Amino acid sequence: MTSTKKIPPIVQLGAWLLSLIVFAVGFWHTHLGLKEMKPFRSEWGGLAIAAIVLLLLLITYWYAVNGKKIALVFYILCGFVFFICNLNYFYPAYLSRQLVKEEATFLNDTLQNYSNKAQAVQKTSGFKGGKQFDNYQRLNTLKNQIVTEVRDLGGFYQNSQQKLDEFNKILKEYGNNGVHLTDDNSDKAALARFYEGHLNAEIQALLASLVNKGGDLADVTNFVTGIKELDSLQIKYTTILKDSIIPDNSAILLENVTTDKQIDVLQKLVTGINGSTSKINHSGRKDLFQPLEEAQTRNLGKIAHTLKSIKNRSDKTDTWAIIFLCLFIDLLVPLAIYVLLRKKGQQFEDKSLQGKIKPASF
Repeated sequence: MTSTKKIPPIVQLGAWLLSLIVFAVGFWHTHLGLKEMKPFRSEWGGLAIAAIVLLLLLITYWYAVNGKKIALVFYILCGFVFFICNLNYFYPAYLSRQLVKEEATFLNDTLQNYSNKAQAVQKTSGFKGGKQFDNYQRLNTLKNQIVTEVRDLGGFYQNSQQKLDEFNKILKEYGNNGVHLTDDNSDKAALARFYEGHLNAEIQALLASLVNKGGDLADVTNFVTGIKELDSLQIKYTTILKDSIIPDNSAILLENVTTDKQIDVLQKLVTGINGSTSKINHSGRKDLFQPLEEAQTRNLGKIAHTLKSIKNRSDKTDTWAIIFLCLFIDLLVPLAIYVLLRKKGQQFEDKSLQGKIKPASF
């Protein structure tokens, strides 16, 4: 008869207690990792799913320890669910501030790079910006004022003439003879459209002559507007990123991600960059700027973001520290206990904890 060394009951009890503790930790953090998903349309829905996984895990773990090898497969699957969900809580919860810092740094570098590229494109296009752009904006303002007054008053009067004189004065700075308008239509709306068409034509003609004489630009207005907006973004956000968000070390709670002001600033910056660069691209400079994805930190606590971020930060020590922590709690500790307690081939079952055993027959 083959004999084996008996495991003391106190050791067995301690091993099971340790397993139950790590299962409880895994259960609760699985619930927290599922809160953002809101199963059953409630953040408490994750509690129900975590309970289902926990019960199946306990049953299969008990059978695996008592010699049912197939049960070990189901236990590992349950442990893997715990691992992913726990990872989805621990990773963003402990690295949220670092992830916001890294995204702010990336967006700041992107903003400076795009602004420098836009300035280089502006120089090669022949459009100098500065006063030229100010004049362009003033021409549009005067045009809108003239058209509005003509539409409201039903004619071209002294105030409109003064604005037209200023309009022509700006055009003459660039060698343009200006535009001369007269009342030749009694209908207010038609008259306003008539003036607007002529004034727009003069503005576009001026811009075409300034920007590479029309060159490869299909839409001059979008080109100059996009460059101006990108310059404004650089002026507005560079200081905010460098002096406020990047140096900040305060905690960011997962439940406050959707209302966090710094993450909101990052999203507004992404939207602004995409808006301004899209105008430049559509002006005839296609694919000059690649659009940015939404601010990734808006998705803190979501499984897709967690897995993508881990992949992108696979060279970071803190990433591997969180992975190992979750593996240790959800898989390594229970598996170690399983190896110590499992029933082997001819090992007699220890029934000392089961109480008095009745005979099978008399």
